[in-house]
Amino acid sequence: MISPVKELSIPKTFGIRREIDPDFDKTTLSQFNNYHQLYTNGVNQRISVYCWLATIWSTITILSYIPLPIISNCAVLVIGCYYVLYNNIYSLIGNKMACYLIFNYILSNIVSTIYSGHFYAACVIFILSILCNIGSYLKFETGGISKLTSLEETTIYIVPLYSVTYIETVYNIREYMTIMVKFICNYIKKFSTSDVIKDELKDRGADDDDQSDDVTGTVDETVDDNRDSIKQLDNIRKNISDAKTKIEDKRAEKAILENNENNENNKKDA
Repeated sequence: MISPVKELSIPKTFGIRREIDPDFDKTTLSQFNNYHQLYTNGVNQRISVYCWLATIWSTITILSYIPLPIISNCAVLVIGCYYVLYNNIYSLIGNKMACYLIFNYILSNIVSTIYSGHFYAACVIFILSILCNIGSYLKFETGGISKLTSLEETTIYIVPLYSVTYIETVYNIREYMTIMVKFICNYIKKFSTSDVIKDELKDRGADDDDQSDDVTGTVDETVDDNRDSIKQLDNIRKNISDAKTKIEDKRAEKAILENNENNENNKKDA
């Protein structure tokens, strides 16, 4: 049985008010939907998105090794160009896509400090992701590789936008990142406050016991705040798990109905 394709929505994912920009439907949204229609199999859709994400990361990594005057390297220039392009489409898209591309650039730099063969690994990942993408199209789609070139130059900016929309829709990355940022900020805020309290108490000549009690209270508040963040994260995970379960149940029911219909048709033919 063919796996159903995941339905995606740019306005819902990026919080776009379509009535503000009527041309959005005629240009970007139309091209996005044309690209989405190239997928008729959910397995190929997932494989393709993950391969494109790997291609994007490896491309940024390879470009970061090409030096440029003033702006450091070619990857920074490309990210800036993409930001301008997406920002011209819609400011919310520009901001969020820039965050995603910058995250890939930072991740690339982190990996480069850990692994000396970072550049060669990126080259291998780039080649494998392209080959895997082509193989997936040949395996699961009737149109084959010709589908990849049907959108021509618009593929350059539609593919990253489509991939980010997919992972945000499926995994709700923005909520996870928001909770993690709050979690980190709480620690920074509370512990920096405790340092200020220590210095103030020392200046006033307060004894160590009183100082210790104040700092302990501050740390306890930090723990409580972060427990709330962890609870929110657990709730999001539970909601995603419940949603996936419902989707699987619906798919199973649909498969049973299709099987029953096929059996009835076979009995009629017999």
